Parts: sequence; C-alpha cells; structure tokens
Amino acid sequence: MAKLTAKRRTTHPLWPPPKSLEPGLWPILAEALGLQFLPKSANQKKKEYMAILKAARRNKLAKSTFGLPGSRKYPMPDKSHAANAKARATQMLSAGKLSPASAAKIRAKANRILGK
Repeated sequence: MAKLTAKRRTTHPLWPPPKSLEPGLWPILAEALGLQFLPKSANQKKKEYMAILKAARRNKLAKSTFGLPGSRKYPMPDKSHAANAKARATQMLSAGKLSPASAAKIRAKANRILGK
C-alpha cells in the first residue's frame, strides 16, 4: 500500500494532525477538514504541502493575482503558488517559451508576495 500525504487547501487549527490521533481516524478527519490525499513519492524526503487551486476558484481570482494578468497565466493567490510561478517562469524562459520581460514581471510579482 502506498504512503499517503495530504495537500492542504486551507489553514486549519488541527493541521498538522496531533500525534496522539489514532492512524485510522486521520483519513476521516482529513476529509472533514477538506484535505485531499495524494500518493507520496518514494524519493520525497520531507512532506511538502501546496494549496490546491481548482478551476472554479481560479476563474474567480482577480486579474491582479496572476503573474501575466492579460493571459491569466501564473496564478499567485498565496506564497506557495508564487514560488511555483517563479520556478515555472524560469523553466519557460530557458525553454524559449517566455520572453525575458514577461519572466521579469512574474519574478517581481512573486518576490512581492514572498516578501523578498
């Protein structure tokens, strides 16, 4: 059976789960809190959590929350998405699919959100 790790959608006072909680009860509690379980990769050394951004929520975001507002690409509603957008922009720049000016805009917005 594969190990499971939860991806956090929102901050909750019961996150992370208390160590005293019986292992069989955690999936039930996690579902009640709105957490989604995904298989844990074998080479993952530590638990990392990233907020899930579904299409309905993405469509409700203001244009100002995107790295490229005109095309609504690189959403940055929180710090984890900002860090991810910064990494993806670097990848697309090196692949030749993004202009240096657009990459600079994305990095600047991500840095503002990340507080750098």
